Amino acid sequence: MISHPMYVTVLVALALLPRPPIDERPVAIPKGHVAYGMRVDANSAAQVLPGSRIDVIVTTKKSPKVSEVRIVCEKALVLAMDEEARDNQLIITIVVTRETAAELERHRKTGVFSVALRPID
Repeated sequence: MISHPMYVTVLVALALLPRPPIDERPVAIPKGHVAYGMRVDANSAAQVLPGSRIDVIVTTKKSPKVSEVRIVCEKALVLAMDEEARDNQLIITIVVTRETAAELERHRKTGVFSVALRPID
């Protein structure tokens, strides 16, 4: 039970403030970079939030017993992500260079992406 009427008033006031639709909010993407959306393993992204820095890891099966694991992108900024996993995957949007986006796209059909959360610099 909330015993502070002022607290309730502030919460109600904040909830009633108009918010622009998500697609109208400006996103600052540095020159030479793009926003790239990708599916990643949901377990690896459990602690990732928009604003986090991540490394993107791709695992590619070379044969039934052999897999190759590579870090294909380091320190990517997370712009947005799904709130709920589907088929144990989340869609995240990251800011990367055009070259990195092209490399990620090359791995998209043949590999499985996971992410590693980076420490705050």
